[in-house]
Amino acid sequence: MQLLMTFLLETAKKEENPWYLAILKGIWKEVLDLGKDFRDFFLMIKEHTYDALADKFGATGVALVFIAIMVILFMIIITRVIRGKDD
Repeated sequence: MQLLMTFLLETAKKEENPWYLAILKGIWKEVLDLGKDFRDFFLMIKEHTYDALADKFGATGVALVFIAIMVILFMIIITRVIRGKDD
């Protein structure tokens, strides 16, 4: 009986991964690739906007302007959500 259990255990170790694990690994790779692409896109946008303006006008002023723009956009979005859709 012990020999049978050992044989079954060794056979189970040699089994291939189920087909759905291969699909999930492929999906995970695509998600990671998509995340990398988003990161690259936003780093490019940062390079062409923030970095260029910070070199010209200084980092503190540019950071304050971008923070103000973010706060204003956030306020507009929240106001739009609270008021609802205009007919």
